[in-house]
Amino acid sequence: MTKTKTAKAKKPTGYVVYEGPSALTREPIVAVVTLKSDNGKTGDMAQLWIIANGDEKPSDALKTGGDKAVCGDCPFAGGKGCYVNVGQAPNAVYRTAKAGKYPHGMPPATPKAIRLGAYGDPAALPFEVIAELLRRFDGHTGYTHSWKTCDARLQGVVMASVETAETTAAATQAGWRTARVAPDATLAANEFLCPATTEGGKRTTCEACQLCNGKSAMSTPKGVVFPAHGSRKSTALIQIGVAA
Repeated sequence: MTKTKTAKAKKPTGYVVYEGPSALTREPIVAVVTLKSDNGKTGDMAQLWIIANGDEKPSDALKTGGDKAVCGDCPFAGGKGCYVNVGQAPNAVYRTAKAGKYPHGMPPATPKAIRLGAYGDPAALPFEVIAELLRRFDGHTGYTHSWKTCDARLQGVVMASVETAETTAAATQAGWRTARVAPDATLAANEFLCPATTEGGKRTTCEACQLCNGKSAMSTPKGVVFPAHGSRKSTALIQIGVAA
């Protein structure tokens, strides 16, 4: 009798962890966690992608304002300086999700860390979704531009994204740790330079560092600074009031 080989089922590369209204605008969104990354800065972290769940791919949504459902009032939304190349990974994740190739549900528990927001603001999701993801991963990083209005529980989990001395002071006064996009590597007394950036010497990865985790098990009360970077750096500098 000839033995036939049983094909092994492929493990999912990602999971749809939420599909429903945005907490920012009530428009439909979808959140996908992918489990592998070749991003040299972050390291091999799982990645959370939060995408408008309409008929527009992300690169089109940022032109029409459809990205507001996942980016809120971020000053870099709508193609105005965001370092994310929306035409690449976000579009690919969107197409895969639309094709039904990601199973619905939470990923299995894993010892790796998760990046809460490879694209999109984690404040767009119900906090319960974020909390469940944190139970399944061994550490995380995350940021929100919606720190003035989001679920207050996020303060213990993610950083407040800021751009100026004024917004940094306001977020700090409100109890947040801050992550400031800056024109250069100049620091205030209560800040440190991200050690995974070029300016910081690329001494580590986000996966190894994990200091951008809000107030959860932090080893420093300081805020972090990221010099503006990416192909849209000039636009980002204009958005924060600095001539490129």
